[in-house]
Amino acid sequence: MLVRVEFVPAQHGELLNGFHCGNEEWAVEVATWIQASETEDESAARQLERGHVDQVWLYFNDEKLIGFTSIGRQNWIVNENGDSTPIIYIPYLGVSSAFQGKKDLATGKSYFRSITIDLLKEAKARANREESLVGPHVQFGNLKGIGIYQSYGFAICGEEDGKYYRMIADVLSADL
Repeated sequence: MLVRVEFVPAQHGELLNGFHCGNEEWAVEVATWIQASETEDESAARQLERGHVDQVWLYFNDEKLIGFTSIGRQNWIVNENGDSTPIIYIPYLGVSSAFQGKKDLATGKSYFRSITIDLLKEAKARANREESLVGPHVQFGNLKGIGIYQSYGFAICGEEDGKYYRMIADVLSADL
């Protein structure tokens, strides 16, 4: 059974040394974000400190670190009108390469899906009628990640920095 623990950089930094999500560009980016020190601008610790990310959680099973996820808020342009729309943002979600493709025995789903479902339930709890869109940035080549998000009703709504898709879904209507 997965246990979610709020990430506290001062307490959990050492635990993340050697955390590895794979060798693909997006996997290295995800692992680097969670492991980077508080002095690095693009680190989980620094983004928490600055309020760019609301929360980061670590997921454990039998005291083994399975993965992590994060949540925040941003404004995105998601329609052709060019209007800025508030969304519940998923900065990063990563599963240790040692547990990728393996099932969470409590749910019968992959660890990635179990963590994704937990995150979407959290997003749903934060949502309201004015702010019910949730979305991650997913690198173009991460076809597996794109497919899993699409299976939960996410659609590509744009691009970011020439290497990410913006994907959105209405979390209030998501089938979890």
